[in-house]
Amino acid sequence: MTAAATCSGGASGASSRDEEITTGAAANASHQPRRSVATHHQEYAPSTRVLLSEEELERVMKEFSKEDEVGTKTLSRRFVEKFLMHRKWYNPQRDSTDPDKPDLAKGWAFYEHVTLPRRFMTDQTAEITFERAEPGEQDHATELFSPVRTPERALNEFGIGIAMYFASLRIMAIVVAIAGIISLPNILYYRSETYNGEGGQSQLSFLLQGSTICTDREWVECLEGCDRDIWRGGSSRDRWAESADGTTFVQRTLCVGAEMMQGMWNYGALLFMTISVVLISWYQRRREIRFDEDKSTATDYSIKVCNPPPDAYDPDVWKDFFETFSEKQVTVVTVALNNEELLNALVMRRIFRNKLRQLLPPKVDLDDSAEVAREVDAHIVKRESQERGCFEKMFWCLVVPLLRLPPFYMFHSAETLVQTIDVWTKQIQELQKRKYKVTNVFVTFETEEGQRSALAALNVGSIDLARQRSHKIGPHALFHGRILKVVVPAEPNAIRWREMTISTTRKYVQRLITFAITVGLIIASGFVIHRARRLNTLFFSVCVSTFNFCIPQIIKLLLLLERHSNEGSRQKSMYMKITLFRWSNSAILTKAITPFMDTLGESRLDLLRSINGVLIAEMIYAPLLRYLDPWGSFRKHFLAPRSPTQELMNLNFTGTIYNLGERYTDITKLLFVVFFYSALNPNAWFIGSAAMFIQYYCDKFCLMRLWSPGAFIGTQLAVFNRRYFLSAALLAFAIVSSYSYAEFPYDNLCDPVGSASGGMEEEGGSVQVTFWNGTAGEINVPGSNSPAIFCQQNYWLLNGFNFPALPSTQELSQGDWMSESQELLVTIFGWSSLAALIIFVLVVFGNAIMNAFRALFSGESQDHGVDQKIDFSSNQEISGYIPEVKVGGFLFPFLATDTDSIDEDFLIGWKDPRSTYDDW
Repeated sequence: MTAAATCSGGASGASSRDEEITTGAAANASHQPRRSVATHHQEYAPSTRVLLSEEELERVMKEFSKEDEVGTKTLSRRFVEKFLMHRKWYNPQRDSTDPDKPDLAKGWAFYEHVTLPRRFMTDQTAEITFERAEPGEQDHATELFSPVRTPERALNEFGIGIAMYFASLRIMAIVVAIAGIISLPNILYYRSETYNGEGGQSQLSFLLQGSTICTDREWVECLEGCDRDIWRGGSSRDRWAESADGTTFVQRTLCVGAEMMQGMWNYGALLFMTISVVLISWYQRRREIRFDEDKSTATDYSIKVCNPPPDAYDPDVWKDFFETFSEKQVTVVTVALNNEELLNALVMRRIFRNKLRQLLPPKVDLDDSAEVAREVDAHIVKRESQERGCFEKMFWCLVVPLLRLPPFYMFHSAETLVQTIDVWTKQIQELQKRKYKVTNVFVTFETEEGQRSALAALNVGSIDLARQRSHKIGPHALFHGRILKVVVPAEPNAIRWREMTISTTRKYVQRLITFAITVGLIIASGFVIHRARRLNTLFFSVCVSTFNFCIPQIIKLLLLLERHSNEGSRQKSMYMKITLFRWSNSAILTKAITPFMDTLGESRLDLLRSINGVLIAEMIYAPLLRYLDPWGSFRKHFLAPRSPTQELMNLNFTGTIYNLGERYTDITKLLFVVFFYSALNPNAWFIGSAAMFIQYYCDKFCLMRLWSPGAFIGTQLAVFNRRYFLSAALLAFAIVSSYSYAEFPYDNLCDPVGSASGGMEEEGGSVQVTFWNGTAGEINVPGSNSPAIFCQQNYWLLNGFNFPALPSTQELSQGDWMSESQELLVTIFGWSSLAALIIFVLVVFGNAIMNAFRALFSGESQDHGVDQKIDFSSNQEISGYIPEVKVGGFLFPFLATDTDSIDEDFLIGWKDPRSTYDDW
């Protein structure tokens, strides 16, 4: 086999084919590669794909719009076609006589045949299969995937990442329900009169019955420390009073809910969840291994050179060097330069050219300035003649100015677009004159054995690499006398080519800034939900769920400030920030803003009632928001009917972009809230389980009816989720439960030391008092044998760092409040939480620390799995490392290399049925 090396020249190698920027391009083409690719050539079967023009695509969509049977259409499409499409207020272009006007029926056909996933139909007598069809499939009959009838095994058609997400969600919902069954004895006990006195918790709502909310209290005389200011928060104000002679009275909690019996049931739930998470992790790892063995990917054949010489442009030189490590040839070499600024400029110019093309007739030559000027003038006349209704005028005055800003760039006028394109063109011509350096080199071997041989031969400790101790490896492994740093790269479609050369320091500074902003959002959210809870519990719960839905969208925008070399790094950064916000917003902030003595209260502002509202909102309101799909509905039902061209209308039918990392945060958020409050509200197990089941079916519906087609996502997020966040949630379970039992009964009262007695008569009686809010009244106080003193039960307000929660910490308070049974329970939970923290650190971080230490002296560990003995060139499903730039609003990415000398159908992992690769 032979290999041919080619060099793409100048900036034109990174630009789209509908653009010609000649100034400076020819001068650079002869000596400076921008994105260079060397590829092996082999005879392949000719491509059978059919290229469709815009007119042909419209014709096909028109046929689909007429031929689709009513029963095969989505409910939304049926409703629009029957009730809305013929109404002027919904479809303003209904009566237009323009022959080129967009057709809403074609837009909906595009939505169902290109955007939404479809499967091949099978004969009724044959076994039902769920093979996913390509978007726009015409040769064979297809139908939409059913959100109800599609089995979970068929979700592999959407990628192993999607399949593992739904499997994890379903299994976790079942496991949480079983933990709720384990906690049933606690639910029954807390509902009983044994816990809450006469009548039990019958006065509470059904979902609150079975929690540790306590209404069984008695007034007692406080002999010491019960200052009025201590009882100033929330419902605890109603539990403080003062008589005319200055005697202070407070309410003591009589409920006994933190004894060994109750704690051990919760401890059993903790052990069960721990074992379940371990088994789930084992099961997921088995699935990952099986998937890896069943399916080879580009990373199995490739390496990335992180420290190439800055002037090593020639891919042939790299090819010859790495072929010394393999029996077969090197198939692809991609040389990446630090020309991100040029690529960004080219992308921006392409974006604005596309927007201008959407406003002008389809046959206009955008490179003919005179023709463009004439058509822009005609467009302005047509635009000014159109009448706008009141709603549209408000939209253009209030919303459009915001949508014109980055990153949206929407609704620019044609004349503004012409000026903007001219600015970017001049900037590109200047950037083409610069000389760029080599920053990374991607090498793809023909065999997995070749990759592994190269990694083994070039493996060297970080210290030796930094000091370039060339005697540490063989002479044949030196590239021009240099030790190369080689790693296994991410998948080709996960590489972010425009962000590969950002320095590590700059990346961490950016992430620190976005982290600080995220913390600011948490603080702002806490302020708002604190105010909201004072108004209404339902309003508070809706605010929490709304923030959990909306703030992640802001966090996604914040990620525009960060730079990541691959999509996995970006997903993890986003996952961590969204998880931090949702954990804080749903569980931690509510506890932080609730006065300590309101923990077991029954009023609308007390802790357990508020958290119950949050869980119910997450079970109902959050899935409802995803189902309603506000932005996607706005695009389909408002922007699409008002689109000037069919292409722009189709872009509004491309579905709502979803993020798998964000979906995982919803699982961990529910688990974290359930774990955080399970000791005080065991009902949370069942509410959390129900919320997960609802999320499962809601997300399955969204995947098949609302979301845009997603990239193939591997197992990275599943691994990241279980390794860090599931284990962190379990750790929180152990620690928070220990404090929940240690601080019980949350009334800050203890028996006085010795034989101290109060001033009440021994038989007790009625006392005229003034309550905290200044009103007068009468209370009934037991005899003098039951006075109390103030003792701080909040561990975090006592002196020192009181971890783990142990009974001995009572010595730092003014008295003891635990029974012997409670002390034993707290001891068990306290030491268990410390053991859980040690195990968490060792398991989660210990392996990483050991690997990092080992890498300093002996290099990275080599663990590659089983060699499948399949040549790269024989696997048509694997794509190569061809530089691409993904841009929102475009169905396919831009190609940042010259594709003339490579096998496009073999190395590029997508096909546009309407045009050639040169157009991208």
